[in-house]
Amino acid sequence: MEGLSRRNFLRMVGAGTCGAAVHRVLSPVGSMLAYAAPPSAMAFSSNPVFVLVNLSGGCSYNIAPIYHGAYRDLNPTVSYGPENSLALNGSQGLHPALTGLKAVYDEGHTALINMVGYPNPNRSHAESTEIWFTGSNNGGAANGGWASRLTCAIGSSFFNGVSLSGNNTLTQGDCNPPHAFGDLDNFGEHYFWGGSDGTEHLRNVRNSMIYAANAPLNSNHSHVNNSVVNLQTSLQTMQNATRNLTLPVAFPNTGLGNIFSDAAKLIAVPSLGVRFIFIQAGGYDTHSDERASLNNNLTQLNGGLTAFINCAKALGRWNDVVLSTMTEFCRTFENGSQGTDHGHAGPMIVAGGSVIGGVKSAEPSVSETNASNDYYHQHHVDFRAPFSQIVSAMGYDSSKVFTAPFDNSNLGLF
Repeated sequence: MEGLSRRNFLRMVGAGTCGAAVHRVLSPVGSMLAYAAPPSAMAFSSNPVFVLVNLSGGCSYNIAPIYHGAYRDLNPTVSYGPENSLALNGSQGLHPALTGLKAVYDEGHTALINMVGYPNPNRSHAESTEIWFTGSNNGGAANGGWASRLTCAIGSSFFNGVSLSGNNTLTQGDCNPPHAFGDLDNFGEHYFWGGSDGTEHLRNVRNSMIYAANAPLNSNHSHVNNSVVNLQTSLQTMQNATRNLTLPVAFPNTGLGNIFSDAAKLIAVPSLGVRFIFIQAGGYDTHSDERASLNNNLTQLNGGLTAFINCAKALGRWNDVVLSTMTEFCRTFENGSQGTDHGHAGPMIVAGGSVIGGVKSAEPSVSETNASNDYYHQHHVDFRAPFSQIVSAMGYDSSKVFTAPFDNSNLGLF
């Protein structure tokens, strides 16, 4: 239902070959049958959930600070040592704000992967994000998003994938892509009729009212009408299942706190069949005053994330959940504004009740740090490897999700 408007509908039904296009986009099954296969979960139960958290803007390596002197000498203001961070071992820790993930690390279920990136790195926010979202070294929205290929592989349920942070290339595709909502109380809508703003849900509400008020022009028009009505029924099902739900854990009343609360509501109702949730947190482009801004951002992230983890445990769903961070690139060594600039490879954090924790790949060595020429380090781990291994552990064919070649060395996550 990506961007279906009355104008788009008329263009579709007026085209000579529109029947196939309408069927592909709107059919409850459609072309996803080419990829769908019954899941046979390996590391999880029959209800695995992959929660992807994008730290948008290019998150600093100080989310997982490095302790050796070469790193700290090049980051005199923004870096952390074992005395003021959450030490994981003698050479690296977590940012002091990430107490929830540290607690899970101590339980054996937080994994830290160092130097994650891709070949021939790009320091443009937009282009690097497209590469991460498409799973292709070439990027480009034409390739579609890997999350859409994942939800296509999962099956035909409307709720297989949900974005709680809007539409983007990651969630775009023509085979049961993740659906974007503003929030689960009213799907982020204002209470008015007409206008051009709003989310996908509001456009669908308007369209369904328009279609219901007009007789179908032909069989394709009728199919679109029925599909939009079915979509509205699905949305109402989700709303009815989650609106009056009382969670066993209180969430902070912050932007991210509310988003993670919605994510918890989705996993609290396994019958919805949610298998993928996308969450985005911005503000990580720390060109100046990094220490303060990174701390503020990670404190809010920790609040929502910790509540979500505790809620998943209380709901008995923690062993079904895998959380992973991502960011388009890491950052350089400290600049002259007590900040950092666009860099290359960085750390990734993966956590969940079925995750085998620990530091999975080595932090940048002293020699690598000294030789990195300020742009920071080239990657040692391809970002598609942890994502692919998560998808496989969920019981799905990762080769249908990540179709471009890459180094998929086993990280021992599961």
